[in-house]
Amino acid sequence: MMIAYAQRVERLRGPRAGQDRFFRLCAQYVSQNIFTTIRAEQMTRELGYTRAYLCTRFKQETGISLTRYVQQEKVAEAKRLLRFTDQELGDIAALLDFSSQSHFQTVFKQVTGETPMAYRRSSQV
Repeated sequence: MMIAYAQRVERLRGPRAGQDRFFRLCAQYVSQNIFTTIRAEQMTRELGYTRAYLCTRFKQETGISLTRYVQQEKVAEAKRLLRFTDQELGDIAALLDFSSQSHFQTVFKQVTGETPMAYRRSSQV
């Protein structure tokens, strides 16, 4: 857990070209809500932006969509859970609020190029 926390802090603090307060606010929101369904509409209410502005500016600053960023962050958390716990895939999928284990596996493979079980086996070597 300490490693996960340190990695998140580093991501939020680390200087990156083109990433300003706006990105940090978005990243912090995603990090704080990683175990819930993250919707742009809710983010706009919390952060005070319109949906169009939020999604457009996020894409301009990061080069990826907000949805893709959320998926990548959820998969990063899933990787930590796969590596450091013995939780079942279905439990991890539910914890990270994926609609199903199948959807979790599909997104995980899209982001990492391997299945969650393959990742778990390779990370435990």
